[in-house]
Amino acid sequence: MRLSVEVTVLSLSIVGISAAQHADAAMTRKPTNIPAQPLGAALEVLAKERDLQVIYRSDLVGGLQTAGAVGVFTPEQALGKLLAGTGLTYRYLNETTVTIAPVATGLPTAAPAAGSTTPPSLPADNGNQKGGGSFWDRFLLAQATPGQTANSASREKSIEQAPETKPVQIEEIIVTAQKKAENIQNVPLAVSTISSETFSKFNYTQLSDFAATIPGLQVESGGAPGYMTITLRGITTGNLYGSTTTAMYVDDVPVGPSASYAYGASYDGIDLLPYDLDHVEVLRGPQGTLYGASSMGGLVKYVLSTPDLTKNSFRGGADLSGIDGGSGTGYGFRAYANVAPIPNELAISVSGAHTYTPGFITNVADGQKGINHGTQDGARAALFWQPSDQLSLRLTALINHSDFDFIGEIPLTLSGQPSVGPLAARWLSPTALKVQDRLYSANITYEFAWATLTAVTGYFDANSDAPTDATIYPFFSTVLGILAPSVDELNLKKFSQELRLSSPANKKVQWTLGGFFTREQAALFENIHALNPATGQVNPQYEPIDDVRRPSTFKEAAAYANATYEFTQHWDISAGVRYSHNAQSVSTYGVGANGSGGYLFGGVATPFSTPVFRSSDSTTTYSISSRYHFQPNAMVYARVATGYRPGGSNSGVPGAPPTFEPDTLTNYELGVKSELLDKRILINADAFYIDWQKIQLGEYTPSHLIFTGNAATAVSYGVELTTQYALTPGLRFGVNAVYDNAKLTGDAPAVGGADGNRLPLSPQWSGAVSVDWNHPVTAAYSLTTGVIWRYVGDRITDFPGGGGIPGGSNYLHLPSYNTADLSAGVTNGTWTARLFGRNVTNETAYLRYYAPLAGVMEPRVVGLSVDVVF
Repeated sequence: MRLSVEVTVLSLSIVGISAAQHADAAMTRKPTNIPAQPLGAALEVLAKERDLQVIYRSDLVGGLQTAGAVGVFTPEQALGKLLAGTGLTYRYLNETTVTIAPVATGLPTAAPAAGSTTPPSLPADNGNQKGGGSFWDRFLLAQATPGQTANSASREKSIEQAPETKPVQIEEIIVTAQKKAENIQNVPLAVSTISSETFSKFNYTQLSDFAATIPGLQVESGGAPGYMTITLRGITTGNLYGSTTTAMYVDDVPVGPSASYAYGASYDGIDLLPYDLDHVEVLRGPQGTLYGASSMGGLVKYVLSTPDLTKNSFRGGADLSGIDGGSGTGYGFRAYANVAPIPNELAISVSGAHTYTPGFITNVADGQKGINHGTQDGARAALFWQPSDQLSLRLTALINHSDFDFIGEIPLTLSGQPSVGPLAARWLSPTALKVQDRLYSANITYEFAWATLTAVTGYFDANSDAPTDATIYPFFSTVLGILAPSVDELNLKKFSQELRLSSPANKKVQWTLGGFFTREQAALFENIHALNPATGQVNPQYEPIDDVRRPSTFKEAAAYANATYEFTQHWDISAGVRYSHNAQSVSTYGVGANGSGGYLFGGVATPFSTPVFRSSDSTTTYSISSRYHFQPNAMVYARVATGYRPGGSNSGVPGAPPTFEPDTLTNYELGVKSELLDKRILINADAFYIDWQKIQLGEYTPSHLIFTGNAATAVSYGVELTTQYALTPGLRFGVNAVYDNAKLTGDAPAVGGADGNRLPLSPQWSGAVSVDWNHPVTAAYSLTTGVIWRYVGDRITDFPGGGGIPGGSNYLHLPSYNTADLSAGVTNGTWTARLFGRNVTNETAYLRYYAPLAGVMEPRVVGLSVDVVF
């Protein structure tokens, strides 16, 4: 009888690992969070976390469920938890290989003895197997079949005998979307990830570099890191109105402004550059229950790595690159170190990265090429302390900085053509962007016997300085005959505290209770000077053109609860609710009666201040979902969830309501997640319908002063598809496609919107195709290649009748674009050398528009990177 064997290899090991090392590892207790799920999937998670190879018969494991393993365990304890009640047990065949078999075989559940240099003796044939040899002999013969197995501990020895050593399977991905570690295929909502390996492979440094590879995610870059509008599922009104509709987190800490007074729609998030990024999670659809304010369209979450308690390690790298039509050579270098001064108790990691990006814009005013060059810097220090099996502490200090002398924008005509030439602008003063972000966080976890208590404290400090040249608008250069350098500055300080208590994941009823508090202080400064073109001195007739200072505060407190009830091992239902209350204040200095100051707004130049305007509101959000596993690796789910954006004050605009309300939406979603043909094919699909009410948009008073009102309604509905196919152990193919129809369902005359108009910055069609091929070429070296092709459909930048700034309407039709990224390299596991290319088709695409300037996608970038790990 031929035995069907599945083999899981989920990490690389050091050749020649000793039995003594294994004995030490066997005694290592580590936090384990494997929820109830199909047994095969749970064993894969454990193998990845503990550097084990797990071998089992498909007919034994298939269809079995495990209650999970949640707590701090040795590998043996975790295996015992996973196999409890299944009728199966385990045994080590050698230092790194575990087999699973029925208890009836008489298999002892013991690890090799400490100090042993040979695998434990195998049980004798029980006489019930046929075909010659013992049960375990044939098990091992099956294990050695090329194309079926791989032993990561002896990879260099076996690679010539079995070149196709990786299982023909889609790799499992663990996410924390629901604030607990889960297999992404078991989460009843639409979640996508991009790994740190993909960042490295294509040398991505900004969200806009990879956004189109994630279904439903659009990042409209203004031409420099940190200057962007993030959209999920079409939920946006563009970069001109209100605050962000997509929340951003770093681990469990919210970053970015929640209030509407701090350019939230233009500076949605941060382009993080740490060298110890684990992956990025993108949650589509409202996340109001677990994540609160401004997560209406969804959430983008950076997940950073946790220091390793078990070993010391180092990695580093460098790269060189060139950009088509640019000046100078781009470069970058990075390093990471992890030390465990107290093994299994205390670990510290530090990382740093620096990148220089050459420019590609020519300034026709002085002939300088590549003016939009700049640098990005990122550094992080992290500490992980686990003094006992129950208590752990993780501390993080992170700094992220970018400095660009000019930003990647060019002026366009009203028909969308370059005004002064392709990839060219005319600047008389710098149009720069400097952004500095600091994040400090503490995460404390305590494991009670009946629940887990988690406390997350965060402090986020962001500063951006954006000088620009308003002379580009004819009103200043032609009508007034002046130079008009301007500056926008934003300072944000955000404190947050969350406490949550969660039940074990292996219970029939699982629950989470939480409380959240945040306080942010923002200060916005806008100024336009009036200078004599001949002398460069201040022109007192018009000085200042504009002068506004707007400090604001935002405080929010929330309580939430979520529960899941398992009717059977295949079917459960979850429900959650969150109550949030916020209080805000805003005042403005140096203003006139119409809401701004200086010559441009009535000639008021003497500084004075408005009163402090206050507002508050309360919102209740909820979510209900249900999932049904009709096969061990396939499920259908349904979800209804709500989200909101906080309201605010209209700062005393005469004739306007004193405040505006939160806008809210409800998302209806039906989806399927499946892994078929022994996990060789992944097919995830969902259909959604979003009803958006009381949209925060501009309105006019009878005297034509603009204010924020709840001016319109909209819907967004569509279909999202994600597929992956493992053709061979080294060849992976993936496709995603999205159709999203986001449009107004009511008139918004103040911003030029009418019933049926598309929402800005939202393509109806988008998608991506990816191919990865990894293939051994010698006993020590492998070839790694990858390609990503992405397509973004046409978008509009504002409502058709929108505008409201000097120079004309902000409405522009942006055409569709498609482009490709390539990567090819060689690696021996320690050293990796790689060629990469971004936008290899050299597509010219406009990503964002704020009349008359458009953010431009980088032209073709080609480079070489080298990395080392030891």
